[in-house]
Amino acid sequence: MKHTPFTLEDIAILMDQKLQPIKDDLSLVRTDLSNVKEVIEREFKLIRQDIQRVEGKIDLLDQQVAESGEYYEERFTKLEKRTGVSV
Repeated sequence: MKHTPFTLEDIAILMDQKLQPIKDDLSLVRTDLSNVKEVIEREFKLIRQDIQRVEGKIDLLDQQVAESGEYYEERFTKLEKRTGVSV
């Protein structure tokens, strides 16, 4: 029985055949990671929008508290002047 040696081309073809499933799996993993990245970016964008909305509400509440404080401060000052009692 005579043994025929493989050529470099034969070895390259065999290696490509053996590596093809791994390449296919890597391609799927790459696609999955890309999809995950898109979902994460979309979620972070929504989170940033929610944070901006909450910050806007906090600013509005700060403004309302400041206005209320000024309103009651004026009333307390008038009351102190009228009654002589410090509030």
